[in-house]
Amino acid sequence: MRMIDDEKPQPRTKFATSEAKRVWGTFGEKRIPVVLNLITKALEIVTASKVFSTSGAEGYSSIGEDGRVTMIYNKSSSRVRQKFTIAHELGHVVLEHIGIGGGSPEHSSKIREKEADLFANELLIPSSDLKTYLKDGNKTLEDVISRYEVSRNVAVISIEKNRLLMKLKV
Repeated sequence: MRMIDDEKPQPRTKFATSEAKRVWGTFGEKRIPVVLNLITKALEIVTASKVFSTSGAEGYSSIGEDGRVTMIYNKSSSRVRQKFTIAHELGHVVLEHIGIGGGSPEHSSKIREKEADLFANELLIPSSDLKTYLKDGNKTLEDVISRYEVSRNVAVISIEKNRLLMKLKV
């Protein structure tokens, strides 16, 4: 875990994004839009949906005693929200935030959530593909949303993270 001057643990940004790139290339066959079902099947992860109560939760992952991973996502959420939730939960699994009997003790919950978000954003909108896609400067935010089948928020975060705002056609 990376430390800064005041010794507060920080999210492993490079690790989370490099793992997302690896998963996309290895299990996602570099498809755009990303086909999460292809990735979860390759990793033998069981996914299921259910209607969540008003707790605000969108999903969770667990590892059974047999070592099998199960991901549950909110059936009543929009399709793009479900997609982000599955990618986020996949981040928890790939980044080893979960294990039999609970989460990794060396990472705070807040840091694990940030890392899973970083992973999900990179997996759903791979930086290398986004940079190529926006190269000509003739695409709009709506084009990005449509290409990657993501929410406006996910698209904006990825565009800003990659410093590509000036490449968008207004």
